[in-house]
Amino acid sequence: MIRTARKSKDSNLKIVTRRRQKPKRVDPINSADQDGRTTLINATISNCQSIIDDLLSSRANVNIQDKDGRTALIHASKLGHVDIASQLLDAKADVSLVDKEKKNAFMISKSSKIKALLAPLYEEIPEHLAAELRNKSKFAESCRIEGDRHKKRAISSTDDSIILHSASEAIRYYELALQHEPFDLSLQAAKRSASDFYNRLGILIDAHSQVKSHFASSLKHPDQAQDSYDMEGMKNKDEEK
Repeated sequence: MIRTARKSKDSNLKIVTRRRQKPKRVDPINSADQDGRTTLINATISNCQSIIDDLLSSRANVNIQDKDGRTALIHASKLGHVDIASQLLDAKADVSLVDKEKKNAFMISKSSKIKALLAPLYEEIPEHLAAELRNKSKFAESCRIEGDRHKKRAISSTDDSIILHSASEAIRYYELALQHEPFDLSLQAAKRSASDFYNRLGILIDAHSQVKSHFASSLKHPDQAQDSYDMEGMKNKDEEK
């Protein structure tokens, strides 16, 4: 910027020069929004693993904390995003950082798998606790596998009793797994689909049983069945009027 000023005693011009200030560079990778969250943190919260892959390959800072003091790793741990937590650890995320509530990634997590990943990185966590967390993680995975097996059996069977039993068992195993992985989205979806399948099938089987019962009764007592049919028809006509 250049400005000129006239001296009071003569007509000479005093030239004052100022250097242009260079605009601050905006870091598209690590810039934060109004909540102090970077693209990496927002992608972690949204469970967008492909975006996180790109950000980490572009050397995004994994240790930036938002306004709540939470890093991407703390968010991943809180939300139960196991794969993302593993990615962030591979990218050298700092496990010692805490949020404004003084909770680190281990303390805030309810996922046995994530806790098992993090436990060896904290010197204060005893080995017996780390081993217990690994066992819980393995148990949750075994329950998931059993749930998938029973769901597959329910879908492939043609026997009503086997279908209902298998669907019920699938729900039970998914619920057991969710006790240790409460925020696992795939487990939640698997349980919802099994429950929906069980409820819909139960309604169909009940309706089918009623039809079979009515048909069997009509074979034994055809006159009564006809009277029942006529009465039902008259009732429907009255309702239409």
